[in-house]
Amino acid sequence: MPASRTAALGLTLLLAGGMAACGGDDEGGGGGSADTVSAEAYAADVCGAMQDWITGIQERTQEIGESFTSGDPEEGKQVLVDLMTEMSDATGQLASDVEDAGVPDVEGGEEAADTLVSAFEEIQGILEDAQADVEDLPSDPQGFQQGAQELGPTIQNALQSVGESIEEPESQELHDAFENEESCSAVP
Repeated sequence: MPASRTAALGLTLLLAGGMAACGGDDEGGGGGSADTVSAEAYAADVCGAMQDWITGIQERTQEIGESFTSGDPEEGKQVLVDLMTEMSDATGQLASDVEDAGVPDVEGGEEAADTLVSAFEEIQGILEDAQADVEDLPSDPQGFQQGAQELGPTIQNALQSVGESIEEPESQELHDAFENEESCSAVP
């Protein structure tokens, strides 16, 4: 397998894994001016949106792995820029879906909802910044491979820090709703 293809695939798989792991850390969410909903309905909507987001990223990453075969660094950069754009767009949609889930009718529900929406908006910003970083990767095969390998952990660390910054919801009811929601157990 050409070195630049290996680097490109490694970066996309790393990002998909990092984003999935980050999504699993989130336990709260919604938007500030949305309708108030039960904790159970909120958990179901949020976890359902997160499942769709993770599945979409994983499917797109797999498609890239199957279709990118040339090993050309310029093609690799374009593939990664396109992936970052798609991931950023998907994350923006996720933030919108989580906001549309409403505000859980629990103590601290609005704060929990706002925190989760803000976290996904921050992830979207990280992905937008990563587009520029990918565009700046060297065009020679060895430089591209090295740059892509260095970029992956940087992006993953940024995404992980967002996930770690989200605290447990203050409401035991909301915590329990996420713990008991079957669709949440499928979110890594």
